[in-house]
Amino acid sequence: MRPAAVIWQRRAAVLLVVLLSAAVRPAESTLYELANGDVFEGVMVDGLRHGEGRYTWATGAHYEGSFLNDKMHGKGKYTFVDGRVYEGDFVNDERHGQGVFRFDGDEYSGEFRNGVMTGAGEIRYKNGDVYKGDFVTGEPHGEGRFTWIESGRVYTGAFQRGQPHGLGAYTDPTGESYEGGFRTGSRHGFGELQLASGNRYRGEFANDRRHGLGEVLWLDGEKYRGEFVRDQYHGYVVVESRDKPPEIGRWRNGERIWRRPITAVDACKFTIDEAAWMFDGTDCVNGLAHGRGFAVRLDGHALIENARAILGQYVEGDIRMLSPSP
Repeated sequence: MRPAAVIWQRRAAVLLVVLLSAAVRPAESTLYELANGDVFEGVMVDGLRHGEGRYTWATGAHYEGSFLNDKMHGKGKYTFVDGRVYEGDFVNDERHGQGVFRFDGDEYSGEFRNGVMTGAGEIRYKNGDVYKGDFVTGEPHGEGRFTWIESGRVYTGAFQRGQPHGLGAYTDPTGESYEGGFRTGSRHGFGELQLASGNRYRGEFANDRRHGLGEVLWLDGEKYRGEFVRDQYHGYVVVESRDKPPEIGRWRNGERIWRRPITAVDACKFTIDEAAWMFDGTDCVNGLAHGRGFAVRLDGHALIENARAILGQYVEGDIRMLSPSP
């Protein structure tokens, strides 16, 4: 090979190395000032923000992190004008994925979807309260656990739009606990309430009050079972004690109007589906209930205010249950 040819080949190889080095060299960060007052410092590729950079809006908000095709995309930190801060994942200019959001003294860490807190996460409020569980559009929604730091009360269960709603349970450091239904933050539906005194209530609730059918179990073994209205005995109530037969009474606004023992009346037998009842009526024929009267099942779980019987058999009358059931 001629010396001149060798020299030109060497020069070409050196030139190729130089060109390849220039091609792989990372683009340099540049400061860009836009006509609207915004400022971008970072890498531009074909006129688009791409890679790491910092964008500051004229309003004062700023973002520092990854860009892709002129959009916030990847890991980054966004600071709002009012001081709120988000740090985490971005997709196409929106908070999306895992992130931490600090706002108004509260701190949320967890999932974001399309710019809002949605998915599994935990929020610590500035007063110390903590919620951990499911979120939808920025609110507790789904299953979760809320702890009130000041009272020590804990609720675990279903949430809807930020409030206990559905089935759940709470405990209190005083010893009080409740498990059952909730509606918009209040006990509602069937539930069981354990009081700090040791007494228990099992039955229906409405708007955080005992309302409907329920039973109270006292520490001494006595049991009150029947109808409640706005947290008071109201209607028919059966009282069961350890040392005497059960008795039924009529109550109004927490005051008992009358009562009588529930006992079989041999001279006026009355049955429904082979279950024995006490029948208090004016007419009995051959030891069998006949005509109309007040009837109570001997176990105290049902009554008929105006029963009609023919020769001891039930004919008509509305049967009212006195036992709560979920």
